[in-house]
Amino acid sequence: MKSLRITFLLPVVMLLFLSSNLAFAQWKWLNPLPEGNEFLDATFLDAQRGWIVGGNGALLHTTDGGMTWTSRANILRTTPFLGLSMVFTDALTGVISFNNGLLLRTSDAGISWELLPRTALTMQKLRRAPDGSLWGIGSLGAIARSTDAGLTWERFSTGTTTVIYDIAFPDAQTAVAVCGGGLILRSQDGGQSWSNVNAPIGTDITSVAFRDAQNGFAVQKPKYLLRTTDGGATWSDTSFVLNELTQVRFTSATTGWLVSNSIGSVFKTVDGGMSWQFIEVEQPRRFTFYAVYPIDDQKAFLFGTGGAVFSTFDGGQSWTQHGTAFSRQHFHGVTALSDSSAWVFGDGSAFYTEDRGETWSGSDTITLAGFHSGFALSPTRILGTGTQGQVMFSDDAGQNWTTQVLNGRGQIAQVLFVDQDNGWLTGAHGTIARSSDGGATWMDLDAGVTHDFNGIAAISASEAWIAGDEGRIYHTSDGGANWQEQNTPISTHLQTVYFTDAMNGWAGGQLALLRTSDGGTTWTSVTGLAGLDVIYRIIFTDAQHGYFMLSRSVARTSDGGATFYRTDYPAVGLRDVDAVSDGHLWLAGDFGTVQSYTPAAAIYIQPTMLDFGDVSVDRQHTLSFTVYNRGEIPLDFNNVATVGPGFLFVGGDLSPLQPGDSREITVAFAPKDTGMAYGTATVYSNAALGIPFIDLVGHGVPPGTSAFIHSPDTLDFGTLLLGTYESRFVRLTNRGTQPILISAERSSGGDSTMFQVTTESTFFFAAGKVDSVQVTFSPLRPGDFNSWLLIGSNDVVEPQYRIPIKGSAITPTIATDDVIEFGYVLLDSGKTIDVSIRNAGRAPLHITSWMPGGADASLFAFTDPGAVTIAGGDSLIVPVTFTPRTYGEKSAFITIASDDLVNSSYELQLHGNATTLGAEDAPAPAAILLSQNYPNPVSLATSAQTVYAFTLPARMAVTMSLYDLQGREVLRVADGEYAAGRHELRAQLSALPSGSYRAVLTARDGRHERQSQVSTVIIR
Repeated sequence: MKSLRITFLLPVVMLLFLSSNLAFAQWKWLNPLPEGNEFLDATFLDAQRGWIVGGNGALLHTTDGGMTWTSRANILRTTPFLGLSMVFTDALTGVISFNNGLLLRTSDAGISWELLPRTALTMQKLRRAPDGSLWGIGSLGAIARSTDAGLTWERFSTGTTTVIYDIAFPDAQTAVAVCGGGLILRSQDGGQSWSNVNAPIGTDITSVAFRDAQNGFAVQKPKYLLRTTDGGATWSDTSFVLNELTQVRFTSATTGWLVSNSIGSVFKTVDGGMSWQFIEVEQPRRFTFYAVYPIDDQKAFLFGTGGAVFSTFDGGQSWTQHGTAFSRQHFHGVTALSDSSAWVFGDGSAFYTEDRGETWSGSDTITLAGFHSGFALSPTRILGTGTQGQVMFSDDAGQNWTTQVLNGRGQIAQVLFVDQDNGWLTGAHGTIARSSDGGATWMDLDAGVTHDFNGIAAISASEAWIAGDEGRIYHTSDGGANWQEQNTPISTHLQTVYFTDAMNGWAGGQLALLRTSDGGTTWTSVTGLAGLDVIYRIIFTDAQHGYFMLSRSVARTSDGGATFYRTDYPAVGLRDVDAVSDGHLWLAGDFGTVQSYTPAAAIYIQPTMLDFGDVSVDRQHTLSFTVYNRGEIPLDFNNVATVGPGFLFVGGDLSPLQPGDSREITVAFAPKDTGMAYGTATVYSNAALGIPFIDLVGHGVPPGTSAFIHSPDTLDFGTLLLGTYESRFVRLTNRGTQPILISAERSSGGDSTMFQVTTESTFFFAAGKVDSVQVTFSPLRPGDFNSWLLIGSNDVVEPQYRIPIKGSAITPTIATDDVIEFGYVLLDSGKTIDVSIRNAGRAPLHITSWMPGGADASLFAFTDPGAVTIAGGDSLIVPVTFTPRTYGEKSAFITIASDDLVNSSYELQLHGNATTLGAEDAPAPAAILLSQNYPNPVSLATSAQTVYAFTLPARMAVTMSLYDLQGREVLRVADGEYAAGRHELRAQLSALPSGSYRAVLTARDGRHERQSQVSTVIIR
């Protein structure tokens, strides 16, 4: 055997990339950072602020022109849906479209995202027209326009039912859409009418762009680049030679870009498309690029597989890859030693972590020939497996290796050990071997076949199963001396096999999942795993809890395989998974993918849509859906909310739902108008996995001939200031010829707690009688509220007569930026910052006084604005000047007295640091500082999100928690190490009740522990 020595245990420095592993997402990206999902589109609000969307609900954000990116939360994270496009219509309002037609919308520049109700259209991509309107395109010939950023849509009649892939606007009136089957649609009147233009051949056209009003290009499968010189009226082929072009984009009349599905294939034109030059982005060429986002002729971004984000600032001469990774090699194996330690293995690669993936030691330049994957028995005892039957062994974490070549000389597919001494492996060309000395040496075994084996299962040193191509499974009970083939009902390739005990086993592969309960004597197909593609690995932590890794998802069972559910969509290109007994998972895959999973609640809703059918206007029909907890911890409900006209949450038990249990939730459709209505019901909870919403659809039809009529049609209380109340009357008439027995008068559904009805006991309502019902609107929190006045009676047509009631409560809410940070200012000089004092509420904010305070108040000067009123949504600019007189950190505050119901005495925090050095030489901050969160107060009626910012003088261990008034910790916001400087933490507070809390930041550097805290207020 040949002994080789390689450099191995070099520490891998993980560069800080401003990664945000979302608090609710229990699949945590460990490599690459911020995440390795495929990216499909991007947009920039301005030179600094940009966004990227991609697979599994991926959403990234930059605030520094694309140099660094952070992962951002949204309701579709870790779902199977692909973000295909993203458009902002103004600085605050943006919409993301997904491959299944879902739309996410923000109205606060991306701080929060709401799921829009489905419409009759399936809009998969969005584009912005020259007039600023939003255009949606998708399947079944869908082209629609929105002038309110996606809230409502005007559908255009295109005369086709084929898919629309892309649309471009040569001028203000012309639109050109490219479609499946070689069809091009063209409109010259803003979409009101369309003409058909046929491409030279009949294949799909997937992308279109114009460099001016006349000249444009379109990408047609498989390798054609079409050109028009007459605004899209006619098209010809330019005879481009590369297969699988995916996108074309132009920044000017001369400069354009092309990307292709071929690895690393990017092209640029500087002569308006007359010629195209190959652009070298990286060597070796590793990534496939799906999209290009050119900002101008010099600056562009590329996005693609494996979390690829590249930028150029010199027109493509040089490129910078964004994000950090300890390796970008494809990983093929992972061994979980505990919930905090694991090994990952790949092409020439082996890395180890013992701190949950925060840091890694290892190498991706291992010089052992054919090193492809591996297995670990301990932090130091590891195996490498090769492509030509090599088994490499190290008992010092890779410092030294010995190599053994097995007779089969096939690629080793899987290694497993039943204890520290006894192990098994299998691979291509009939390769099988067994070890009894902890992997130091291996004994070749022979099953009598030369098929490729891809998986092995063993329960002891003597009994094992191997599975491979053509659906073959072999079994041994004598340590591999003899093997018996077992009959299976399939002929497709098997990739994995697993036994929980001597009788019960599973095997999975291409479009196949098999099960046995008699040790493999008989195998039967299992069909419960819907949408099956390829099962690459099966792992059980006990007889009941199993995990099935597919190409881009993890399915699971918690009842021994009786039922399956696919709630987990962590990444694409998965290769191996391993589990520890408590349900912690580790994943490895392509492009250096490493992820870990912490047991969590997982929501599963059936059915996926409720159709209420025809419902009479002003009547109500209820239906129920079932919520399942498919995770490992209790599911805690926060709220059930409906969006869409006429849809209401009616009721359901919202107490915690234990793992494996289910619960019915009831919603209603009470149409306000005739016609189709679309909506969603969203279950807000602590669930980290699953799709938490269900689609709702109903059809409003004209009302019947109820005995009752009422006036006004809707009892509208208008706008009230929070803390006040108002009573109004609705006139009710019995227009029938018989008396009606009224049994109930009450508010029902929606926000019924905001409305009180002055009721009478059961009474007869005579024919022709007119009476009034008194309703009082007494809002408990700010917001818009809707409910129904329910009149229960013995009317045979409409025994539950409903009258819509609504009202709005407003309040002034003072808000500013985070702590006003002046940074480092030279002694005896001054720095002025314009501070924006905002009224985040809807009622006028009356400020009565401004009072400086704090130890260094004399160093912060401002002109007292005096008593002032700020209208709802407006702001007031107050210049504040910091003039330091002595060296060091300085702080003060301004107390603002107002009629804000929550913060009547609001403290505006001021902070600065006096220095004798230039700004570029300024030292790190001398102390930790937790800035006031923004927004504060935090409204549970909106996003329930807030942002905390803090600064550190050095790299420190940080925890940040919220405490209630009794001093109990109610939420852990952060727990980890952070570098010196400023950091931001986004917190989701929807699970907490309204009230006052202390946010406490604790930082430790090994010798000292320091704290900083602010007050946080939550309102309904």
